[in-house]
Amino acid sequence: MTRDDITGEWHERGAQEGRKFAILTDTLHRGTFDITTAEHKSIKALKKRDNLRDSMSIVELALTSLAEATSTALHREHDSEGFGQLQGDARLRRGRRSRAQGRRNAPGAARGDT
Repeated sequence: MTRDDITGEWHERGAQEGRKFAILTDTLHRGTFDITTAEHKSIKALKKRDNLRDSMSIVELALTSLAEATSTALHREHDSEGFGQLQGDARLRRGRRSRAQGRRNAPGAARGDT
């Protein structure tokens, strides 16, 4: 998966280039690394206009690619349209959907203790 794949998906599904793409990118980045793209650039001592991907390790690039591929799959599965739905797909991380499932699967849940 390349950056063009995810941005092409966003464009086809109604997100506007520029600020909306930056917000979607940052949403994926926070979900992947638990820091914003700006914070990541700061950690790597990059300037605002420097390309973060050019300074990423192989593992960082792999995780970024996985996040983008997962988001693309969710966009397609949900048939998402527009910025709000795309951002919702990008936010699905760290058990957001599974909280209710976690309560159902918690010890004592079958007995109604939760």
